[in-house]
Amino acid sequence: MTAFASSKGGGYLQLARVPVRGEGGSVAFFTYHILYSPSYRVPVLHFTAHDSAGATIHGLDILPHLPGPADGDASPLDSVLSQEDHPFLDEPFFQVHPCASQDTLALMLRGARGIPQGTSQLLRYMIAWLSVAAQPVGLAVPLSLHLQTQPGP
Repeated sequence: MTAFASSKGGGYLQLARVPVRGEGGSVAFFTYHILYSPSYRVPVLHFTAHDSAGATIHGLDILPHLPGPADGDASPLDSVLSQEDHPFLDEPFFQVHPCASQDTLALMLRGARGIPQGTSQLLRYMIAWLSVAAQPVGLAVPLSLHLQTQPGP
């Protein structure tokens, strides 16, 4: 079951038990957490994964469970993922490293004009960030969210 949850005590948003099909059709169940990094001043996507038997997937064993490039070269993905303890749960989680997030998002949002009235800049920012950070780890942002923040005809 997939569910959004907000943990007020923990300070993160959660999307739990998302089935992700990786290489060769293997399915793993991912739990994603979005946290804010005061150091980088951007949101950071943390995630953990379990195989179909419920065992936690660690280290490089995660790579076959991620949607990979067509040529099978996981080296670019390997360079943006790291595994460290979750800041609130003190358990090992993977994270999409936030080092380039701020510059990438500034470029994406620089030319955003004609945004529908009532659409918050924060919403546009979060959708843009999630579109970039989440796709390599099996989480896609629905097109309908993008369309809600685009100017009308």
